[in-house]
Amino acid sequence: MVQASPVWRAEGIESEILACGVTPGPFAQDMESAGFRVHHLPFQKTPASFCSLIRSLRRIRPDVVHIHSEAMSSYVALAARLVGLRRVLRTVHSVFRFEGALRIRKRFERQCQRILGVRELAIGPSVHENELTRFGVDSLICLNWCDTDYFRPPAPEERAEARARFGLTPDVVAISTVGNCAEVKNHSALLHALASISPGPPWVYLHAGNEAPGMDERRLASALGLADDVRFLGPVKDVRSLLWASDVFVMPSLYEGLGIAALEAAGTGVPMILTNVPGLRDFMAFDKSDSILWANDPTYVAIGEALERIFETRLTNLPRPWLKDKFSIDCGVARYAGLYLGRRSC
Repeated sequence: MVQASPVWRAEGIESEILACGVTPGPFAQDMESAGFRVHHLPFQKTPASFCSLIRSLRRIRPDVVHIHSEAMSSYVALAARLVGLRRVLRTVHSVFRFEGALRIRKRFERQCQRILGVRELAIGPSVHENELTRFGVDSLICLNWCDTDYFRPPAPEERAEARARFGLTPDVVAISTVGNCAEVKNHSALLHALASISPGPPWVYLHAGNEAPGMDERRLASALGLADDVRFLGPVKDVRSLLWASDVFVMPSLYEGLGIAALEAAGTGVPMILTNVPGLRDFMAFDKSDSILWANDPTYVAIGEALERIFETRLTNLPRPWLKDKFSIDCGVARYAGLYLGRRSC
């Protein structure tokens, strides 16, 4: 949203953000600096919070309400209709694998939202398929985007500078992931894969993202004898520099919505290993090069086999022209703007 702010303004769209967490969130200041107005409304599932939500929507009085929260979607949809707001969109950002009673409840909520006139959007084909088969909702696909001008292949001197920034010597293979230590990111399988692969060139694993409170992955790396080979970097603000320094980007997830981190990595041309899972396999329809290697499943065995193939071939950065054609900021904003302004669908 921040990267797209100039394009939003060029389309004549002004956005106000209703932040409903306990705090406004770590990106609130960035969004305000980019021209968004951020309203903080800590929300709980109580009548008082619901009334505050109605008052906030009545005060802001937007032309369009765009819901991004799974947990709050039904509350916001109902509040918007009670205020008299007729154009309500909701983007589903992940492949939600709800089962049992929760699946029944979520299916009921989605059908109620449809009755309320909410138009559901999916960020990719896998999300669309999951929403249709699991919840009976035929959503409209509006693809995620990234800044394809910023995330580009590096010039040789830019790559050398990036590697120097992370202290990488020319003989070291730099493996990177970008993502927090959530279970769905499956970093533990990557660590087991790295511990099991045959001896080869020296490597280092650069882990960008917040660690879990118990630092389970750090402890696992130590238990596997990888403590000196894995660098837990925490949040990395300049992800592009990390990707420029990398020899291979790995996304070992159990599933994704579409994966903006994978889009950004694709933009830099870095060789990639992706697991053949919902949300990531969507890239198969776009990428026809040999710069993406597929782990057949999200197990450490399949990931390890892909790593060994990378080590053997030592792929170099390759441009991916399909990214700008499908996933640029201009494309993404145009899709949403068409829905906001009633010009066309995605």
